[in-house]
Amino acid sequence: MSHDLQRSMKNAPIFNSENHLIPDRETRPVPAQHVHTVLWQEAIHGQCATTIWVWERTFDPRSDFAGSIMHRPACAEAVGRVNLLLNRYAREVTALQQTPADVVLVDSVTGKVWDGAAYTDCQSKLYEALSFTGLKVGFISERQLEEGVLPTAPVLFVANQRHLSDRALQTLQNYRGRVVFVGDGHLLTHDEYGQAREHQLAPAARVPFTYGKGSARDLWQSLRKALPEWGLKPRVELQDEAGNPVWGVAWRTAEIGGKVVVNLCNYRQDEMRLRLLRDGKPVRHRAPDGTVWSRGAVTLKSLETALLVVE
Repeated sequence: MSHDLQRSMKNAPIFNSENHLIPDRETRPVPAQHVHTVLWQEAIHGQCATTIWVWERTFDPRSDFAGSIMHRPACAEAVGRVNLLLNRYAREVTALQQTPADVVLVDSVTGKVWDGAAYTDCQSKLYEALSFTGLKVGFISERQLEEGVLPTAPVLFVANQRHLSDRALQTLQNYRGRVVFVGDGHLLTHDEYGQAREHQLAPAARVPFTYGKGSARDLWQSLRKALPEWGLKPRVELQDEAGNPVWGVAWRTAEIGGKVVVNLCNYRQDEMRLRLLRDGKPVRHRAPDGTVWSRGAVTLKSLETALLVVE
């Protein structure tokens, strides 16, 4: 989520200068696939360079270097392999990074101060739910709104937030897209000083969510039904072999060279066999540099990623 937030504030390459792929002093095994997937997905979400913490080794269990990547040869190998892949598919990864967001979430300091966990819990779960819809998620900050910046995405979500600055709300009132409130009761009812508003913003739609009870999967179920009604549909649809929508597999798409590139990542703990569809019909797919097309299911193990081109 942090990389999508950063790229939404300024669409520039991200350099993570201290990338903690493995916790300090970790003694448990860390699969090489974990390292591969973290670095790959960070790139898909906007990262262009990184320095991994830490290329040091020690046998002092109290040191911050204990358990680092230098103790894990398979993980070190995974870094090299994923770096080769990212350079090999740089054109496709760049297209995925630069594709405009389909939906945006309001990111607000006022909301974090006044509404606290009721706001941030809903925001993070909403981001997770939207990540499993095939849509690209972006953000619009309170400061951007105060400066008069209007998002270009057709749908804007307000995540269980009751406090927003007056200047930001004034800009929101000029937004021509669809404002969706996610939460219980009235939202954006108070300004940055905690004063109640006389005139409130009316949303175009509402999605129920109760802090402490609602889950990301609950939001996903609600959004899955509502998104098509709001004119939002991914370029490529994803189903399991039984024809059901898939929870736990994130995918993003971009158009490139007259075709659509799709990135898939299985965050589930089980293996998944997935079908790719457009307008309800199976599509042919292949690796970006492949020559053989297939209409068969795509198999992804836990934490496995796949980059495909579809027709």
